Amino acid sequence: MRETATIESLNTIADAITNAGSARQFLSRFPAELEKLLGVKNTVIYYRDEATHRYLPQTASAEAGSLIPLESESELIASFSQRHDALFLEERDSIYSQLITSTLHSLPGLGNVNLVIPLHCGRSLRGLLLTRIPGDRKKAAAIVAAVRVACQMLVPVIEVQHLNLVNDQNYYRLFRFDHLVQIGQMVAEITHELRTPLNTALLEFAEIVDQLDEDSELRQSYRKIQGEIVRVNGLIDSLLNFSRFREITLEPVDLDAFVKTAVNNIPRKRFPAHCQIRLEPAEKLIVTTDANRLLQVFLNVVSNAFEAAGENGVITIAVGRDNNAAASRCFIVIQDNGPGIADEIRSQIAQPFFTTKPQGTGLGLFNSVNIIKSLNGDLEIHSTPQGTRVRLLLPEEN
Repeated sequence: MRETATIESLNTIADAITNAGSARQFLSRFPAELEKLLGVKNTVIYYRDEATHRYLPQTASAEAGSLIPLESESELIASFSQRHDALFLEERDSIYSQLITSTLHSLPGLGNVNLVIPLHCGRSLRGLLLTRIPGDRKKAAAIVAAVRVACQMLVPVIEVQHLNLVNDQNYYRLFRFDHLVQIGQMVAEITHELRTPLNTALLEFAEIVDQLDEDSELRQSYRKIQGEIVRVNGLIDSLLNFSRFREITLEPVDLDAFVKTAVNNIPRKRFPAHCQIRLEPAEKLIVTTDANRLLQVFLNVVSNAFEAAGENGVITIAVGRDNNAAASRCFIVIQDNGPGIADEIRSQIAQPFFTTKPQGTGLGLFNSVNIIKSLNGDLEIHSTPQGTRVRLLLPEEN
């Protein structure tokens, strides 16, 4: 009779997985379903999050938020990384019992588990299921088997759905990259054809202006036309930078020394009146990057900070290590005390050709994001009415 009930419970779980919006969403309900249908207690699932590479807890307990995620290097995860079979805890397993109790100590009662099932997909440990089976091992054999089967149903579905998502994302990236290559080729050809006649026109205007009186209204009009041609030439330069592929040269770079040298080489005339740059003291941090490309991004971000801070503004620059990242990364942070980015344009600021500057091209931040991505890094922007903070994240040298 018990075996029939167990089979019916597994069928119910299988139907729930099938009907869920996604298997990963069902993961949060999985502990409660196991407890309701199979009679287990104190169930906790730690499952690997692809974004952070940490193992996030799911439990039927109302106090689930008290559990902290587990790092990949944690003792509990490491101890089961090569173990595929379920572990039924008994007196002789005191080391495992102590390890689990110390992990779940924040939730009284949850440490009292007696079954651990490693959740593997291929050679990779995807998570751990910890639960309490009532009765001794022999009497609970059917329930132990049912819990394992339930896990073996859920884990492959989660991983297949994730793989499908990754494949879709990769297809989109390839599709987008192919179109960007075509756009880049077209831009390079068009800008090359535009540059020669524009430079010719600029020289001819200079000849005409030189023959006019200094106070002539016509001279002033010609000056305006010259200014517009120079602005278009600037746009052409930006387009060429956008379309041109340059080989990346990765090398160790001392972030603190890099920032100090870059700031010292900024011409003072580029500083708004009475604007200050404050460099925070930092430890020696070495990243692997292309210094020339990083300099291009850094100067663009600092230039934006100058414009945001304005006269009497303050720009604070610091370097540090990102302790929240799964992989070891360092950062440069540039903080201004300007008015921040308006909510209505925040989602557009990194889009190509979007600009709020009268003489802007709208390619500076777009190019910066793409450059930092090519360096295996990230560019993060956080803005409030008290100012904008930009973080340039880069992989730390191994």
